[in-house]
Amino acid sequence: MLLMIFTLSVLSGCKTHRDREVNSNKFLNASGSELHLPEKVNRVLGLCPSSTEILASICPEKLVGRTQNCNFPLFIEKLPVVNNYPLDLEGVMKLRPDLVFTLEGINSEDDIKRIEALGIPVYVQNFKTVDEVLQGIRNVGKICGTQVKANLLVDSLVKIKDSLLNQNVAQKPSAINIIWNSPIYVHGYHSIMTDKLRIAGINNIIDSSFKKTSPEVSREYLLAKNPDFMFCGFKDYEKDFFSLYPELRRMNCYRNKAIFKITEDLQSRPGPRILEAVMELKSISKNDR
Repeated sequence: MLLMIFTLSVLSGCKTHRDREVNSNKFLNASGSELHLPEKVNRVLGLCPSSTEILASICPEKLVGRTQNCNFPLFIEKLPVVNNYPLDLEGVMKLRPDLVFTLEGINSEDDIKRIEALGIPVYVQNFKTVDEVLQGIRNVGKICGTQVKANLLVDSLVKIKDSLLNQNVAQKPSAINIIWNSPIYVHGYHSIMTDKLRIAGINNIIDSSFKKTSPEVSREYLLAKNPDFMFCGFKDYEKDFFSLYPELRRMNCYRNKAIFKITEDLQSRPGPRILEAVMELKSISKNDR
């Protein structure tokens, strides 16, 4: 939290004459289609918390609304609310955004087409690594004419990332991040969680044979992998997880009391707080080493 407050305070006075209102660069959506930008981007809307946090960090004066799930930074709570699921298309129209931002998988293709049919372009981003998040922030800055702010923010985050990497030791502990309890879904090898764990000095035990970003795994698989740490969002992991799978109490993470509750909002939103999320993983696990 202190990291984000400091970063935002630095950026608040950084708008200069170099910030552009018109951008002629080409940008591609996650699907590979070209984003057709309006001549000017003065009013923007994020249809997911990650996009809203990015926009709030580099062009808060252009942000015209938020979704029912957007709650950070605190000042956005004063903005009008538009539901992203089910999509409140009328609410989007009333806000009159020049451009809408979202992440792949958050909004259906049909909903995106409904917005575009109104003449409002939608920029769909997709992140698999921390570096992709940082480049995504730079891209939003270019699109919104606030490239200087975006670059300053990202440059500060790169320094934090490099510092965290320099603190890592050769022998890394292993971890599992549980998303759901029945059936067991985890953050897979091909998810952004793997990269966050890597920067935090931890190995994701899920191997690359699982192609989905959030695969289902068996209890036998977890026992064989035997992670050192377990991350989850359960309020009561004994009741919500281990009571269902008592044999998993044989895992090292359980026997060594190395099970940690993470901040779900922070960990599930790839945006300007991405390094804060990494720092949380590193901090709570470091106390156990």
